[in-house]
Amino acid sequence: MPRTAYATAALLTLSAILFVVAQISLRPHRLEGDEPYVLMTTISLLNGHFNVYPAYVARDFVALGLDELSWQVDPTDGYIPPEHGFTFPAIIAPVYAITGINGTRTFTLVISALALPLLFFSCRRAGLSPIGSAMACLALVCTAPWEFYAARMLPEALAGTLTLAIVAAYTRFREAKRPGYAFAVGAMTVLLPIIYLKYSAIAVASGVLLVGDRKLRWNLATYAMAPFALAYVALWIYVYGYSIAVGTGAGPKDFNFATAVSRFWYAFIDREHGIWVWAPGTILAIAGLIVWDRRTAAVQAYLVAVFLLYAALYAAAMVTPGGPEPGRFLVAAAPAMIVLAAMALVRDGRFYLARTGVFAVFVLASGVILGTSACAHHSSLPSDRYAARFPKLYYPD
Repeated sequence: MPRTAYATAALLTLSAILFVVAQISLRPHRLEGDEPYVLMTTISLLNGHFNVYPAYVARDFVALGLDELSWQVDPTDGYIPPEHGFTFPAIIAPVYAITGINGTRTFTLVISALALPLLFFSCRRAGLSPIGSAMACLALVCTAPWEFYAARMLPEALAGTLTLAIVAAYTRFREAKRPGYAFAVGAMTVLLPIIYLKYSAIAVASGVLLVGDRKLRWNLATYAMAPFALAYVALWIYVYGYSIAVGTGAGPKDFNFATAVSRFWYAFIDREHGIWVWAPGTILAIAGLIVWDRRTAAVQAYLVAVFLLYAALYAAAMVTPGGPEPGRFLVAAAPAMIVLAAMALVRDGRFYLARTGVFAVFVLASGVILGTSACAHHSSLPSDRYAARFPKLYYPD
């Protein structure tokens, strides 16, 4: 076996080991943040209705290990709609019914783990070498916020995995021009906002692929899921009425586009919740805005759109991150940021060793933070001196 194959296998094995060790060390032992509300919707769906109010009255949250849980939406005539959407709770409902909380955590963890082969495949199809693609996998594994949310019963990791799946399907369509791949691109794009409405910002990025690829744009299979999307809109109206505030955790009053520019960096550099603070490797996505390869420009433009559009959503949002772990706002865009960084820095060409060295240094920095957290068994930065370099923007002193 050639030396390159050995190095690739070593990096992929290291990635797998680090992922498993991190998950063992960081595995959540209780429900936090929006997790109990997601499961209250799951319980209600298993009982055959969308109304969450009876689950509160019956104190079904006791089965979740909670003594008390107050609803987030006030009841109206004995009705509380699903407080954080109903699609993700419906996806995990069969698993929860059979295996309970621990089995559901394992299910979400498996979904998160699927991001690694998808990331490797996407990088290879985007022109990276096997070693470069394996380094990208290692970079994602060392991204602490991704590890924090990998087993959380929240849709963040699922959205990130779908983003990589869209890249994989598109690169295969570009090679084979088969309608099945066009259908996959369209179906997963439609699925993103259906899972949770905020992922519409990520779904919009697929428009870049449509604009850049005429055959994808005019392939009927790309739009085969449109009737399903219309049916979902009808179901949303049935459950929530015409409001987008209820069921998304945020409404029009929570957005201020006038301050979006000044708040753009909040989710990146906030000391307690910024993804660049907790995963320095994701900073290198900036290189993907500068270094372009004509052969893979469509994929790169898609990743840039994912990264910027999702960040812009939270720039305009006036809501604060809340729990349970740091980096939640941009976790779903983390895989796109890693691929973007890898495409710019570990692609073969001029200054390859220098670019790879920069990539490796930042991944190592991410690994130190992940290692610090794993040793502490919770999210933790390596030193107060490091943390002090970043401002507290969401919760200033």
